[in-house]
Amino acid sequence: MKGLNNKKDDKPKLDPSQQDSMTSDHYIYLSQTCCKEYKLEQAMEYCEKAYEIALQHGVKTKLAECCDHRGHMNRMLGKYPLSMKDYQQSLELNQSIFGECSPAIAHCYNNIGCIYSLQGRYQEALAHHEKALESIQSLSSTNSSNYSFDRAKTYRAMGLVYYHQGKNTQASAMRQQACSLFEHLFGGENCYLASSYHHIGLIHQVQGALNEALIAQNKALEIDVGVVGERNLIIADSYHHIAMTYQLQAKYQQAETMINKALVIQMEIAGSQSLDVAHSHHLLGDIYACIGRFNQAKTMLDQSLNAYTTILGDVSYAVVQCYNSIGWLHYLQGQYHQAIQLFDKCIQIQDKISDGPSIHQLQFNINIAIVYRSQGNYDQACQLLQQQLDTQLEWIDENTIYVATIYDNMGLVYQWQGHYTKALTTYRKSLKIKLKLLDNNNLLVASSYNNIGLIYYLQGNHSDALSIFRDCLKIRLKLLGPENGHVADIYYNIAIVYRLLHKYTDAMDMLIKALQIRQPMTNQQDHDDVLAAIYQAIGLTHYLQDNYLDALEYYQKSLKCQQHDDDSINMNPMLKASLYNNMGLIYYKQDKYNQAIEIFQKSCQIYSQWFGSHNLHNACIYNNIGLVYSSQSQHDHALDQYQASLKMRQEILDEQHLDIAQSYYNMGLAYYSLGHYHRATTALGKCLTIRQHRLGNDHQQVAECYYSLGLIDRYVGRYQDAITNLNKGLEIQSNVKSKSHISLAPFYNSLAIVHRLAQDYENCIGMHQQALNLKLDQLGPVHLDVADSYNNVGVAYLYQGRYDRAVSMFEKCLHIQLQLFDDEIHLEIAATYNNIASVYQLQERFEIAILTYQKSLKIKCEVVEDKSIHLLQSYKNIASAYSQQGRYNQAQQMYQQAIEIHILHIGENNIDCADLYQCIASTYQQQERFEDALTMYDKSIQIQHQFIKNEQDNLTILQSYMTMISIYKSKRNYQQAISLYQKYKDIQLKIYGENHLNIADSYDSIGWLYYLMGKYDDAVFNYNSALQIRQSMLTGLHHLEIAESYNNIGLANKLQGKYNDALIMHNKCLQIQLQLLDANDDNVLESYKNMGTIYQLQGNSESAAAMYKKSRPSQDKARESSRSKTLVVTAASTIDCTRDQKLSKDSPSGIRSSRSNSIDLPSSYKGSNKFRPKIINSKY
Repeated sequence: MKGLNNKKDDKPKLDPSQQDSMTSDHYIYLSQTCCKEYKLEQAMEYCEKAYEIALQHGVKTKLAECCDHRGHMNRMLGKYPLSMKDYQQSLELNQSIFGECSPAIAHCYNNIGCIYSLQGRYQEALAHHEKALESIQSLSSTNSSNYSFDRAKTYRAMGLVYYHQGKNTQASAMRQQACSLFEHLFGGENCYLASSYHHIGLIHQVQGALNEALIAQNKALEIDVGVVGERNLIIADSYHHIAMTYQLQAKYQQAETMINKALVIQMEIAGSQSLDVAHSHHLLGDIYACIGRFNQAKTMLDQSLNAYTTILGDVSYAVVQCYNSIGWLHYLQGQYHQAIQLFDKCIQIQDKISDGPSIHQLQFNINIAIVYRSQGNYDQACQLLQQQLDTQLEWIDENTIYVATIYDNMGLVYQWQGHYTKALTTYRKSLKIKLKLLDNNNLLVASSYNNIGLIYYLQGNHSDALSIFRDCLKIRLKLLGPENGHVADIYYNIAIVYRLLHKYTDAMDMLIKALQIRQPMTNQQDHDDVLAAIYQAIGLTHYLQDNYLDALEYYQKSLKCQQHDDDSINMNPMLKASLYNNMGLIYYKQDKYNQAIEIFQKSCQIYSQWFGSHNLHNACIYNNIGLVYSSQSQHDHALDQYQASLKMRQEILDEQHLDIAQSYYNMGLAYYSLGHYHRATTALGKCLTIRQHRLGNDHQQVAECYYSLGLIDRYVGRYQDAITNLNKGLEIQSNVKSKSHISLAPFYNSLAIVHRLAQDYENCIGMHQQALNLKLDQLGPVHLDVADSYNNVGVAYLYQGRYDRAVSMFEKCLHIQLQLFDDEIHLEIAATYNNIASVYQLQERFEIAILTYQKSLKIKCEVVEDKSIHLLQSYKNIASAYSQQGRYNQAQQMYQQAIEIHILHIGENNIDCADLYQCIASTYQQQERFEDALTMYDKSIQIQHQFIKNEQDNLTILQSYMTMISIYKSKRNYQQAISLYQKYKDIQLKIYGENHLNIADSYDSIGWLYYLMGKYDDAVFNYNSALQIRQSMLTGLHHLEIAESYNNIGLANKLQGKYNDALIMHNKCLQIQLQLLDANDDNVLESYKNMGTIYQLQGNSESAAAMYKKSRPSQDKARESSRSKTLVVTAASTIDCTRDQKLSKDSPSGIRSSRSNSIDLPSSYKGSNKFRPKIINSKY
């Protein structure tokens, strides 16, 4: 026992401070254990107990250790300001113990630097790491090997800061020094060395050297496995690093495999409710979002967020990044409002974590700007990005990847706004920074090349676009290999340029390469937006080559690619809307106009749902709907759509944007079709100004403007202006292309038409021949475009009246078409038969003309649907031929078919339908079915009244009224004729005003109708109105038309019994005639006769006999009387004369003006012998 007592007394005794130190160590140990189990709340409690014990006994070393540990826990929770406070307290405690030269001091500086780095405050981070390095170097001056480990960790931390700054050269240098020290200290295999290789992999990622990144990361994995075995959380982290590189390479299956490997380890070691598993779920969610598996992405991200918030609370860096990923998921699905809410939430949480500006806040703000851009809120996006740029430049160097990223996003906003010059300048700023920081063979540099190439493409600078796209392709092929998704993207962009250059074969080759890369990358359960876009592009290339069935096939593939058996996986609404738009264009080209408009409207509804009703996508769709209406000749509806499109574009884009120019261009064509030629010229002039400003003078779109202006000049009869504009366009086109380029053919053809209209048929044929020669040289003798030119030459010969040559040209056209098409069943062949039939009709070979028209119609009926608009002209042409033959019943049947089709596709309220009613009316008139004729004429006039745009339209209506008046007069329905004549005169008044000789003629004709009805007072009133106008308008009082008015008033006065007034009027008439005509002129003799009749009625036989004697010319001069003059006609030679005797030209007087519109005749009507059949001009 004594021995035992002696043994007990020999045991060293601990003073109270040592006991407290052991108690403090125990609580720190417990806290660290809880941390490993993610029981952070309990860990914090143990740490506080340790701190209280150390504080109670004033053990500064333990206080500093507690502050460090508490700082680590706050850092895990993302509470960086609290963590910073803890580390700074630890630094102050250690400084009070050791001064500046101590490993503990270096450790504190590194911890503080780490927090600054996490906050994105890299300059302060570097400053503290450098202080740590200085402290270590001052200690290692005596024995450097003792502090190599601390130095290596500091080098590694500095390398990480340089990496975040985008200073990859410095980062690599730091990492290499760290690796050398770790390898020297621990040999070739140690976890610190593996960690450094992972960091080297990160640098390679930023440099775009992804294969080198994988090599470094796999080496790290190999080292880690050798050190800790395959079942360790360190190995799971290695799998994460490798997965992120695969994701950057767009190798999503491999990335998913790596994450699943990590999950197996993490679930086994840490359990399902751990930060490691949460991180894996987070990464999986990001991968699923990239490949369009949105619901699976949401599930993973929700699980991750739940674990983060449970373990770390609501305020932590992991929670922020998870919210950011969920926000991005909403963005990818077009759920922009939700995305902005989540990015805002990220900023709010980050503000609590950081105590100043940080790179993370920049990331979230850039994401918000991207959403604004996609919403079309370009000004907000630009403002936010500029604000971020200004903020970042206050605390980081301009030459960093982060600044380059801001420039990239600003450039993209300018690009979407159409500010291509600004976009190009901004993209070049980004490229300059990248080239300064990185090697030329870098994926970020390649990305800038791609961005700049897109601007060149949008500016129409296709050669530069192709060149820089190829530079981008070269880098991506070198760094990523030939089977990478980013390589597929650049193939796609090159294809777009080839497509614009009409190099469809080259474009298709590029798209097939892109397709071959993307297809193996997509699982059947995935819906791949990129693959869908490639299918759409292939479909569009087929569409541009008129391969509409192939185009639809690929559009359907695109649609299927975006759908999934699982209804919960939503189709990308933006791609869906784009697809609907493209399918609408197919239906438009197939003349399925109702289907086209219906599917365009579906696209519009989707865009409106996401962007509101006013956005650039809808502006494009309104434009396309306008094209459909234009094809249906509903130009007023088309104009409404073009104007709506223009209004949206003006609200969003710069006034000098090329899309605005396109709106003006389409509006110009619509105005042209509606007959508003001045407005058309104004709109096209605005388009021309913008295109010249944005594209320069030598550009194809500028040539297009001159071409269209030439068409308007041609139509309004300004033939010299038309030739000037067309020649300008021709010169530009020849400069842009070459003098032998096929695109010059339309200009030659249009010039030919101008010469034809000017009746310069030789130059007309010469221009068509130049177009034909171009096509023969470029395309060979057997080509549809060559056939078109033969057709055009044939049309020129037809107008020249050289019908045999016209038929020869049409037959050459037909011969080519029959060689190229497998059978005769084609619309082009039908059009040629129509033109041949037109020649026969003009030769009045009506039977063969009708047979050939019917052959054309039969072909069309086999190609298109019943009641197709393509049948309309055939029915009209056949009807006109029947009408010329006098086969009016058959003509009416054909016209009725034409009207039904016209109303079905185009509607009734348009000028073309009014013309059809006129044609039917003319056949009824020929059959003397006057009531039916009047009904049709009335329908025609009612429509015409709705489309009065200019003087020519009014003259057309006057012609229709005159035809109806002639029918009423032939039926002796003078009252109705007068009613129409009043309407006729009202229109004349709008055209000419009150004092015009044509108005006088109308008063004259109305007066004559009242005369025939026996309403002599009304007759005299109208005759006097005519006289007053003629006296005011005609120079001098001696004019035959004034004499005509005196004669007409005298005839009416006579029947009123006002014989003296009648004698005065006839005498005035006679005095003018004697001044202007020969004494034996029939008009003079008739005036003597009229006066003799009045004297006889007065009972003045002597004066009557004298007048009658003067009315009889001598026989030798009677034959000299000019029979070409219009005869004066008396209403009666005796008081018993009848009013309904035949009158020359329905006129009470033979003194008539030579103006055609003063002659009271039925107007010419379609279907008369003067009818020219519709000639179909093939496309140029």
